[in-house]
Amino acid sequence: MLHSLIISLIFLITGNSAEKKIDNYLKEKLSGYDKYEFEIVRIPGEDFEFIHEDNVKLTGGLNYLPVKVKKKYSGYKQTYIIIRLKLYKKVFVLQDDIPQRQVINPEKLDIKSVELTNLKGTPIGFAKDLNGFRTKTLLKAGTVLFKESLEYDPVIKNGDWISASSISGKVVVEFNAEAKQEGIIGEIIRIVSKDKKQFKAKIIDSNNVIIVE
Repeated sequence: MLHSLIISLIFLITGNSAEKKIDNYLKEKLSGYDKYEFEIVRIPGEDFEFIHEDNVKLTGGLNYLPVKVKKKYSGYKQTYIIIRLKLYKKVFVLQDDIPQRQVINPEKLDIKSVELTNLKGTPIGFAKDLNGFRTKTLLKAGTVLFKESLEYDPVIKNGDWISASSISGKVVVEFNAEAKQEGIIGEIIRIVSKDKKQFKAKIIDSNNVIIVE
């Protein structure tokens, strides 16, 4: 109760000038967000100036904004304004359930502005961030789409027929083989040749592998 009374008295003295200064500071720092809301938790009673430090990172919840205030007689001292911040950003929200291991069509997603403070993950809001990915698990309709919910979409899938190259010195032998595992570029998968010989091969692209073992 006493704390709330002190805050109220400070605002009677400073008026809206303090709020406006904080808002201008946040506008500069939070240009990448759709919108924000802030509540002042603690503010110095004297006039203050913001210290523009590059390492200040603003997140949802409590934030400490570095400021300097004029001392009673001379000079300045450094202190902090404490605010509680809500950050909003436009992100993808699923229209329908999406099965596991499914490439996501952006047309099946809605764009909504959501408050980020309590989200557990990195939300996605751009279609380009879906390229080359698929779902790790079943995703439910109405949920926010997170980066952590996706995995790379394999360029080679189990059962694909591919071209395999075996290199020994300057001698290169090529043959067709069937993939027995899925994988992305750079991964090692098992393959089987037409005469049923098994190999391990490194994926070069969606059609080619190089025998490594």
